[in-house]
Amino acid sequence: MDLSLEIFTPEWVEMLAPTAEAAMAADIKVYVVGDREYNPEDHEYTVEETTYYTGKARIQPIRMEVQTHLTGNPTSIQNIRVQIPIADNFDIRMGMKMRVTNAPLNPVLKNYIYEISKVMDSSNPFERTFQCQIDQEVRDNG
Repeated sequence: MDLSLEIFTPEWVEMLAPTAEAAMAADIKVYVVGDREYNPEDHEYTVEETTYYTGKARIQPIRMEVQTHLTGNPTSIQNIRVQIPIADNFDIRMGMKMRVTNAPLNPVLKNYIYEISKVMDSSNPFERTFQCQIDQEVRDNG
């Protein structure tokens, strides 16, 4: 039998998952933005959102920001690693949005707009991991 299959078992995941979750000190929402509809009576737009996950997470920058030089919009892009409990298994897709809803130890995390940019995960995870990008000059007003 393959030794890796003997080590990385569902029991191994069950044993390690609580340790990973103990470091998840923020709460997030992962969602997809749908259609915008204009209400002429209220003169307002409504935006449809489909939520895929709400719950705890660990949020960690994974390297220094990257300067981008777009004509008319030089900015700083930061890559962020996000980890959520392994039990919360949904189809994480590139382009999904994420909002930090609570971060008691670093409330400034709630100010950014996160977009999922990488979704590959380990073959033997004990938490779900994905990557987001934020534009450090853009703030979430909603």
